[in-house]
Amino acid sequence: STPPSVIITQPRRIAAKTVAQRIERERAEMLEFSKNLSSVGYSIRFENRLPLDKSNGSILFCTAGILLRKLQRDPLL
Repeated sequence: STPPSVIITQPRRIAAKTVAQRIERERAEMLEFSKNLSSVGYSIRFENRLPLDKSNGSILFCTAGILLRKLQRDPLL
């Protein structure tokens, strides 16, 4: 699977989820994307909503712990 273009960390799980949802709505309105092909997602403990459309770049919001786990699995991330 293709990694996201941009990974942004948020200090709290609720912040990562909330900011991702807001950015997703704003991008959808601005670029007139379908919500079914979102290029914005989040990854927090016990819950993932990964970006579906990675063709024009994607954004993943996550906590620092999730990012550290991803880097342990894939050091070239």
